[in-house]
Amino acid sequence: MSLRSRLNRLFRRKQKSSSVGGFTFIELLVVIFIAGGIISGLLYLVVELLGVDQREASRNETQREMQLAMDYIATELREAVYVYNDCYLPQGSRTNPDGDPNNPDDDYCPGLINHLPDALTSADNIPIIAFWKQQPIPTVLKEQCASSPTPPDNIPCRTASSYALIVYSINRADSDIWKGKARITRYALTQFKSDGSLTPGYAPPEEGVSVRFDRWPIGANSASRQAVLPRDTSAVLVDFLDDGSGADFIDTDETADLASCPDDYSMIPNQDVLTTIGAPAIRSFYACVDQGQSNTNRDVILYIRGNAQGRPGISGEASFLPTLETRVLSRGVLGRAP
Repeated sequence: MSLRSRLNRLFRRKQKSSSVGGFTFIELLVVIFIAGGIISGLLYLVVELLGVDQREASRNETQREMQLAMDYIATELREAVYVYNDCYLPQGSRTNPDGDPNNPDDDYCPGLINHLPDALTSADNIPIIAFWKQQPIPTVLKEQCASSPTPPDNIPCRTASSYALIVYSINRADSDIWKGKARITRYALTQFKSDGSLTPGYAPPEEGVSVRFDRWPIGANSASRQAVLPRDTSAVLVDFLDDGSGADFIDTDETADLASCPDDYSMIPNQDVLTTIGAPAIRSFYACVDQGQSNTNRDVILYIRGNAQGRPGISGEASFLPTLETRVLSRGVLGRAP
């Protein structure tokens, strides 16, 4: 056999084996499309799972922060010596016919919101719950009490504490720092600053025989101290509180209407307070304070609802969270007179 014949046979054999063992172009395209579909489906599932995980993590973190805030407020309420209920009203809700601020009638109520900093009483800053508690005096005053045989009369060295007014509010103002729809702020009016100096605008609720917590700051020398309202020193306790602004998927008016208190409890803030400061009926943070008999410990029910809108992975109806509830029995008593 000639060399030419051998080369032709070898070439034909090679061509035949190549056509039998390879893939056509159409077959390759079909394989690519099938593999692409499978990979796209897997990637979609992975992205969805990551989104669900991120969304649930944001919701859980928001709910955890709401619970921590509620625990903090409840802890302070247990230490309260007086919690405001229906007396936490604008001035004019009750009258004082005698006109003597040092000897008001038994049913006179000066209205607490009239004696708070202006920044705490507006449509964007809604005072919710207020109470008095005992606050330790600054360390510098304790040292002064220990070193001086005759400390000044205005320093309570014997008790080493004074009364502080605590007010928790809803803040709805726009902020570049806080990303939530609303937040809870805490305001504290103490008798002394950290350096031991007196706080301007502070009036001791126990000053004078006729003064009671529900009449603060009416009493001897109180008018002069309240000539200038105290400065706003409130700080944010927690962010991502629901602001009640609503959306297409929730009826916020109906949600506010569902907020209620048991019998013999008053809801704070009530509608009179909201109307006075021009605020909407937001019930994402409110309290029910009992109206029980005198000389009984005060029972308070707290409600807080968060909104995770603004956190990663949150949109639409998923931003709303269940309302948290807790009941607190404080040390304070109704009708307490120091």
